Amino acid sequence: MVFENSIVLGKVSEFIDYALVVAAILAVVYFVRFLLAVREDKAPDRAKRDADWEARGAAGREWIGKKYKNMRDTAEAEEKNRKTEKEKKTIEHLASPLVKKIYHVIIPRCDSIVIKIKKKERESVKKGLAELKEEVESLLKQLKSLEVHVPKEYKSKIRDTEGKTGALMRLIETECISVLPSKTTASDWDTKTDHITNQLDKEVKPRLGIIYNDLDALYS
Repeated sequence: MVFENSIVLGKVSEFIDYALVVAAILAVVYFVRFLLAVREDKAPDRAKRDADWEARGAAGREWIGKKYKNMRDTAEAEEKNRKTEKEKKTIEHLASPLVKKIYHVIIPRCDSIVIKIKKKERESVKKGLAELKEEVESLLKQLKSLEVHVPKEYKSKIRDTEGKTGALMRLIETECISVLPSKTTASDWDTKTDHITNQLDKEVKPRLGIIYNDLDALYS
């Protein structure tokens, strides 16, 4: 009986060993299959996650690029504005005396001449017309000086104003100074002085107003 029991025990022990080996093998197989299954399940997630990350990275880079561009554009615009304001202050310093001269000296000179014409004060009219021409000529010289000292983007505008001023000076000479009669008793005194008055009121003063506006627009 003891012998039979030992045989039985031996067979049971071998069976248990075999069962353990099989169980271990099955455990390994199932573990490997589990890992493969997890990897297969996670592969699409990883690919999706990588794609999402790449998309977010691209969006982030685009946002940073736009932000940098906006900051750069803003800084450039501010610098341009500062430069423009500085240039305008310089031009105002140079041009405002000319604007004031037109308004306070040259235009009133025209009105004064008209009054002298009505009073038939020929010598005063002659002197007034000569001074008017000199003041416009002086204005032209100051414009040429102004052109030298302003930035290049303003030069063409000033040259245009110089042309208008030169034309005005010639008009004063040909349509006013040269027309003035030699005597107040001349038969054509009224006709010619009416012409001069008309030129002063309808040509000279309006042209001075245009020159005034041209200069004022440079810094306003």
